[in-house]
Amino acid sequence: MRMPSTFTHRGVTFEVKRLYDDQFEIIIEIGGETTRHTVRTRLAELAKRRAEMLIDRKLKPKIRPV
Repeated sequence: MRMPSTFTHRGVTFEVKRLYDDQFEIIIEIGGETTRHTVRTRLAELAKRRAEMLIDRKLKPKIRPV
């Protein structure tokens, strides 16, 4: 069973694409900016979780007022 490649987390759209057997590319679009990250894992679910963690980290300054 294949996992869909486009997801949404906290209103942010991201894609997870398999590059090799043990490597995924994460493409995150936040506010018109696109960032790409590579993740070394064999499991697509772990790559998706890593993308969600990256999004949380990027949104953190916006969530907490200083």
